[in-house]
Amino acid sequence: MFSWPSHDHPLSSRETVYWNDLRGETVLPSHYDPGKELQDLLVSKLVRPEVRPKIWRHDVSRGIIKSLISMNTGISLVFEADIGANSAGLVYRELHDGAGASRFELSA
Repeated sequence: MFSWPSHDHPLSSRETVYWNDLRGETVLPSHYDPGKELQDLLVSKLVRPEVRPKIWRHDVSRGIIKSLISMNTGISLVFEADIGANSAGLVYRELHDGAGASRFELSA
């Protein structure tokens, strides 16, 4: 899932968001998120470098990332479990590819 500010963002009004819709966006992952895996996922979904979003990694918690998003500095990939932790002014949408909703699995 991706999140972005609800106001003034063109993707916020869409029910379905596709990977290609992320072209030109700025993605704000935390260093505590699965960083390399996220970049690999974006590369696999958006093969051509000119259509990939910009990735600006921050050494902060996910809570601070949500604050940065609410200040309209970018969007972020979030875990489905983070949706329950509602942040005022953020919109959450599943990312879809040709086969439906995309799933990103992690294991330790």
